[in-house]
Amino acid sequence: MKKSTHILVLFLWLVGISQNTWGADTPWSTLTASQQETLNAGKQILVTEEIPKATWPRFHIYRLIPAAPRDIEAVFWDVNDDINYVPDCMKVTVDSRPAPNIVEATYYLNIPFLPQEVSQVRTEVTLLPLGIYNNTWTILSSKYSQSGSGSFLIVPHNKGSLICYTNFVVPKSSIACMLRSQAESQIKATVKAIAQRVEYQLKEAPQHHAEQLQQIDAALKTTSKSSAVHE
Repeated sequence: MKKSTHILVLFLWLVGISQNTWGADTPWSTLTASQQETLNAGKQILVTEEIPKATWPRFHIYRLIPAAPRDIEAVFWDVNDDINYVPDCMKVTVDSRPAPNIVEATYYLNIPFLPQEVSQVRTEVTLLPLGIYNNTWTILSSKYSQSGSGSFLIVPHNKGSLICYTNFVVPKSSIACMLRSQAESQIKATVKAIAQRVEYQLKEAPQHHAEQLQQIDAALKTTSKSSAVHE
């Protein structure tokens, strides 16, 4: 499957789940046999989608994690814990929670050869059919980025989960544009760190993880009740 076709199939699949329509394709089935083999070997894969006139491509990173989607989502949703495992993250402050399933937070990140990056990000989580968690995020303000958006999709797969982390950023300056390889490395490191943090929480910090589960359940339960009222 060509890269462009692969991205189109994934896009159509994401549109389908947002509309509660289901076809034969899943994120796993959009991957080639070679990519599936790589994932089954415990490695992650990177697919780059070149965007016309954009300095950086849209990055898609896939990885299998031997944990339930709910456990992974609980770790990802715990923004206050990011400083403990997200690469180059020096500080995180939660600015507001416009809704139970939405959080706006400011991240302070170390950037090679440049002053510290400060960016405010809005993240929203939604529980989709079949136990799929979808997180979408948007950059509200940033020192080095003109705009940015992405998603973190967690899909049940066999006895674990398939995750797909998507990231697309438009840099502000020509200096930032030269850091494409660094950005790619940081994104790959972030996905790897998420997988390692899930494993750590499950094995070494079960009490903290129980609190994380309560947080995500409360956010989505409240959202579900609100949706039911408007139906």
